[in-house]
Amino acid sequence: MAIVEQDGINRLCNAINRRAAQHMERAFTDLELDIGTIQPDMKLLTNRFPVPIEPKDYHILRSLKGLVGKTYKKVLPLNTEDGGTVEIPALKIKLPKLKKDDRVLIAWIRDEPIIIDVIDEMQYEEDYDTDLYC
Repeated sequence: MAIVEQDGINRLCNAINRRAAQHMERAFTDLELDIGTIQPDMKLLTNRFPVPIEPKDYHILRSLKGLVGKTYKKVLPLNTEDGGTVEIPALKIKLPKLKKDDRVLIAWIRDEPIIIDVIDEMQYEEDYDTDLYC
């Protein structure tokens, strides 16, 4: 291969490399995490953006929309000599809805806030063994 051809290929590879690096850098800077509070009128007030955001202008993950699901009844065999079974009843599962005064974790993707989850306070229990987690 001639030196002139190699120089052209090098310049092309360098240009592609620079473009790829720019796209990777932009991809990582397009996502930012934030914390906010749901106001009594369901507007979102975040730590980084001082103006309340209307409910129509932010997004909520599906799990925070108060979905209702259910499990199905199951009969499982027991490993006993008499071959007994155990019945697990069907359960109704209701996920809580987003409500006023909830502290929330927000992902900003470019200029769109998406509420990922509700932040709960740590519940301390007297019988909680803290030595196991130190």
